Amino acid sequence: MTVHAASPAVLPGAVAEVGPWVAGLDLGGTKIAACVAAPSGVLARSRVPVPRAGDTCAVARSMIATLEQCCAQLAINPGQLARVGVSACGPFVGARGVLCSAAPNLCGGLSETAALPNDWTQIDLEAPLRERFGRVVIANDAQAALVAEHRFGVLRGTTDCAYITWSTGIGVGLMLDGQLLRGKSGNAGHAGHSVVPSRSSPLPQCGCGNEGDVESLAGGASLARRWGADTESLFAAWRAGDARATGLVDRALDAVADLIYNLVVTLDIDHVAIGGGLFCAQADRLLHALRARVAASGRRPGMRSMVEPLRIAAVDDPRRTAELGALSLVIPADWNAFAAEPMALHS
Repeated sequence: MTVHAASPAVLPGAVAEVGPWVAGLDLGGTKIAACVAAPSGVLARSRVPVPRAGDTCAVARSMIATLEQCCAQLAINPGQLARVGVSACGPFVGARGVLCSAAPNLCGGLSETAALPNDWTQIDLEAPLRERFGRVVIANDAQAALVAEHRFGVLRGTTDCAYITWSTGIGVGLMLDGQLLRGKSGNAGHAGHSVVPSRSSPLPQCGCGNEGDVESLAGGASLARRWGADTESLFAAWRAGDARATGLVDRALDAVADLIYNLVVTLDIDHVAIGGGLFCAQADRLLHALRARVAASGRRPGMRSMVEPLRIAAVDDPRRTAELGALSLVIPADWNAFAAEPMALHS
């Protein structure tokens, strides 16, 4: 397996810090991010692309190597890490009593339209990470991001809320009565694979195999396939008024708005935070468009009382949310340096 070279970033004064140390690993649809932190804050960071080929341990080996490089920059042994928090795209599946990921944007064996250079139907995750680091805590990436935004960000002070990541795929974290919802297998919140009404014909296929789910209509990987180029060029064309780009983005907005509306009327939540690289790069226009669509869905008297109180916010920095999501799984409550002032809701 080829491990992509990482470029660790050591923050000023980091090498002078004496532990305890914890670490975070975030596995997304396109990148792996690692960091090491102490009570004063994050000390070192590194990011690499996600391997797309090799055996089913290739991704985990790259995650291990990336975190090891952060430790090397700080001149500490990975064995000195108290715990490692791992936020990973899912859904998760159990194999031999440990978690594997069956993420549609990583596993090419789930759908004939995946266009990935592998035939994986799942990737090994928990077993190799535990073998290397021992004390590992794993959660769905959207669940972890919800915990981070609830503790440090735009969802601070709320009790009934959701976090949506709109990036390569679509993920959701859910909280009711102040409690994170995990579900029977840790997969609560995979609403990106729920099917919504669509004006598309024929229905696009998601990497999971579904036709016409939210991710097939709005996920970055699906949009890029349907556009025929990267999403940056798609949104540039959309901003320039290109008719085809406008059609794709409008359908994506409709799908995400339907998802938000369904979450609100199903769970009776009053706050939704949205992050992810795709959304945040275009948040100046996408946020307003989503708010307008959700408000229109609740314009009728029957649902108005549930929808009108809803606040939809954009996270300040999706990279910060992902990093804090992984760390929030393992940082002690008394590490007060992490408790920054809450980020302001975007208006």
